[in-house]
Amino acid sequence: MDDNRIGEIVQKVFAKAKTECVSQKKSALSKHIANQIQENHGYISYRTLERAYDRHIIKDTTVSERNAESIDLFCQYLGFENYVGFIKNEGKTEEQEKPPTDTVSEPTSATRLKSTILVVIGIILLIMVYNIWPVNESKNAVNNEKCMTWADSVYVPISCDKGPLSTYGTSIDPLDSKKMKNFKKVEVNMATQFFSDQTNQPLIWYTKNKDDEIEYFTAPGLHPTTGKTLDEITEYIIEKYVPPHINRPGSFLKEN
Repeated sequence: MDDNRIGEIVQKVFAKAKTECVSQKKSALSKHIANQIQENHGYISYRTLERAYDRHIIKDTTVSERNAESIDLFCQYLGFENYVGFIKNEGKTEEQEKPPTDTVSEPTSATRLKSTILVVIGIILLIMVYNIWPVNESKNAVNNEKCMTWADSVYVPISCDKGPLSTYGTSIDPLDSKKMKNFKKVEVNMATQFFSDQTNQPLIWYTKNKDDEIEYFTAPGLHPTTGKTLDEITEYIIEKYVPPHINRPGSFLKEN
């Protein structure tokens, strides 16, 4: 096998893993790829992936070449039958592999005119319904719920005249629609997306509670019950505290 071609395969394998794995470190990526291959194709050690990374990503030529069986498994992870299948399909785009579809003719002027008329009629009907709909009752309900309170893991709307504390034992605050939508307490595991793909900015914030347990939230700010400022998630916190899975079907990650 051509070493340059193998290097191309290895680079594609790790590039795919980076889109699937939270951590971008060599060891985490290698374990992720090994788990995926073992689950769907056959056994491979994550150490084999690490050595492939060293030889073809960081160009350490002192590392030995991979055997043919490992390269076939790499290709299967990329969606090919084996190394030969990768070579045969190299250069094909997804559009080229799509089956041909029937040609759809452009709509006629009469069809476009009919569609435009229907859209205009629909808009007029919506305006008429809005103007005659009995909205006073719903407006009063909204006016009575201009406050919110923390209910275990989310903010919920509540009437402002309930008193200083809600039935949840939490304070009643002025309604903040943005916070109600974006601020939530969540469970996390190693499959959670902790950072934005576009900006690499954190998507999770955390703090320790009185029981020395980590609590995770989906927006920055203050803890809703303690008032403590939340901290941005970091790679260190992820590796030290985040579990590989949560106790629910489909959340388990295989261990080597």
